[in-house]
Amino acid sequence: YNPQKIDAFLKADLPIGNLLANMDMTQTQNPLINFDVVIRDFKTDYFYPNPSWQNPLLSLNLNGQLKGNSIDNMSGVVTVDSLKFSGDNFNYEPGKFVLESSVEKDNRYIALKSSILDAKVDGQYQFTTLPDEFFNMLNAYLPGMFAENKRIRRYNNNLNIDLNIHNTETLGKLLDLPADIIQPVTVKANINTIDKEIKLDADIPHVRFGENNIKAGKINVSGDASELKANTAIRLIQESGDFVFNVDNAISSDTINTVFSFKNEGSDLNISGDLKADAHFEQSRAGELSSYLQFSPSNMRIGNLELSFLPARITNEKERTTISNFGFMVGRGRGFSKYFAVDGAV
Repeated sequence: YNPQKIDAFLKADLPIGNLLANMDMTQTQNPLINFDVVIRDFKTDYFYPNPSWQNPLLSLNLNGQLKGNSIDNMSGVVTVDSLKFSGDNFNYEPGKFVLESSVEKDNRYIALKSSILDAKVDGQYQFTTLPDEFFNMLNAYLPGMFAENKRIRRYNNNLNIDLNIHNTETLGKLLDLPADIIQPVTVKANINTIDKEIKLDADIPHVRFGENNIKAGKINVSGDASELKANTAIRLIQESGDFVFNVDNAISSDTINTVFSFKNEGSDLNISGDLKADAHFEQSRAGELSSYLQFSPSNMRIGNLELSFLPARITNEKERTTISNFGFMVGRGRGFSKYFAVDGAV
C-alpha cells in the first residue's frame, strides 16, 4: 500500500479448492483496477449440493481492467475464461464470457457476450437510482402495492435492454433449472423513467418445463404515465392436440383487468373458453392491504357441453376471505339445467 496505489496478492490451497489472485488499484479520483484470479477444482457441493452433479468441481480464470469510482460510470473489460464444470458424470465447458462497459457522457453501455447469453444495456442509466425510479413508475399503476419514494426529485434513466438467451439444456442439468430453453429467446425492452414509458417485447420459440413443451410464446408490454398493458400468448404442445392460451392485462388505478382465453387445436374434442376478472387493491392508512377479485360472466365449451361461469367476487380484508356467488351453470341463460355456486367466509 502507498498513497498512489494499492496492491494485493492471495494464494490459498484449501480443502474445497485452490485460489490464486492478484489485484491493484490506483488511488485517484477515477481509480484504475486490475485483477487476475485463478480458481482450480473448487468443490461446489460445499455450497450447492445437486444430486445430478456428483463430486462437482469448478475451475475458471477471471481477469479484468476497470476504471471508475461507481457502478454508474465504470468502463473496461472483464473476461471469464477456461470455465469448466466437471464431476463423475459431468463435463461442461461453456467457453469464454466477456463483459464490456463504456461511459461516454450520458450515453453508456454494458455488454455481455457468451455461448449462453448475449446481453446489452445502453442509453442513459444510473443503477443507483433505477430501482426507486422504477418502483415509482409502478406506483402510478398500483399505488396500493407500491409506495411512492418522495425523495426522488429527478428521474435519470432512459435505457434499452437487449437479451438473447441461447440453448440452456446442459446448463439446466447442471444447475437444476426449472425450465430449459430449447431455441433462443430474445427480449427487447426500453425503460424510460424520465417520460414514464415502458416497453418490452419477448419472443419465446421453444421452452420446456419438465415434460411440457411450450412454443410460439410472445410477451408484449407497454406502459405510459397512467396505464400498463400486457399480452402473453403461448402454445402448449400435447400429443392429443395443442392448447393455445392468451392473456390480456390492463393495469391502472390499483386495478388489474384480465381477459384469459384458451382453445385446443388438433383434437377430436373441442375445448375453448374465456375468463374475465378484475383484481383491485387498496391500502389503509394503517398500511394494511385489502383486495377483491371480481369475476365477470364467462363461458367454457367442452365438446357439446357448455358451462357458464357466474359473476362472482372474492374479497380479502385482513385475515378474512369472503366468497360470493362463485360457481357455474350448465347451459346459458334460461336454458341452463344444472347450477352450482359457493358463498362463504374464511
